[in-house]
Amino acid sequence: MTVSIIGYDGQTSYGSNEDIFTAKNLPSNIERIFFTNTTAWQAESPDTLPPNRFAVTITFSKPPVFDPNPLVSEPTRNDSQVYIKSEDIVFFRACRNIASKKLTTAMKWYSFIHAKFAYDIGLWLIALPYSLYWITHFMDRFFPSDGPNVSFRIPFYIYSLGISILLYRTFAGYIKWAFPVNVLEENKDRAWTHRVFIGAVISSLVVSGAKSVLETFAGINLFG
Repeated sequence: MTVSIIGYDGQTSYGSNEDIFTAKNLPSNIERIFFTNTTAWQAESPDTLPPNRFAVTITFSKPPVFDPNPLVSEPTRNDSQVYIKSEDIVFFRACRNIASKKLTTAMKWYSFIHAKFAYDIGLWLIALPYSLYWITHFMDRFFPSDGPNVSFRIPFYIYSLGISILLYRTFAGYIKWAFPVNVLEENKDRAWTHRVFIGAVISSLVVSGAKSVLETFAGINLFG
């Protein structure tokens, strides 16, 4: 098996055993790691392909912070892939099982945010109910139905809802960027500062929402 470690600057290190991962000349910022048994085979038989071969690519790229992709319901794009072509069913199943086990056991706890329809679930179950509560709350405060500015209620509602959806779209992309699909500790990613910020923002939103709901519907003031 041959291992290729490619950096974002194009620097590449090659190896045929696990010592490659502790080599001193590794790229400083690794973009992807490529495993295959085809290269070693063709070194001895350059005009043929091995009857049982595999190629595994693991990439550590991130989605853009502000993703313009209109297909927001799709899984987060990542170019990692596992390719297996075999004439031996035992070899095929062994490779598939090893790859599946290694990749699934290394999944991060937050991997669900990159799944299909994760954006939609967050929108309909969290973002929209939260936004609608605050929109109606402030609409009644600033434009009461018996006040002189009652005609502004509908425009306020429509524009506030649109802005809320745009903010959710932006924040969802920011979260996916800060918590990427694949993380390599050796890259020393500084995104942890953004993760702390995201945690603080979410905590603030939860606390303020819970406080307002309790005060409005139960008459409970959490902070006196």
